[in-house]
Amino acid sequence: VRTIGVITKLDLMDEGTDARDILENKLLPLRRGYIGVVNRSQKDIEGRKDIKNALAAERKFFL
Repeated sequence: VRTIGVITKLDLMDEGTDARDILENKLLPLRRGYIGVVNRSQKDIEGRKDIKNALAAERKFFL
């Protein structure tokens, strides 16, 4: 099985919630694990936030 889990919109989670156990493959294990993603919002797109800056913001979010 070549399935990975993709968790999106991590930046929109309610304060106090934590996806760490999922991302560390502890809660519902998948053979290939999970990846977290922070996409550009509609506001970012309308504000013409480019992909390079969006990727930098995503990296910063996960550090």
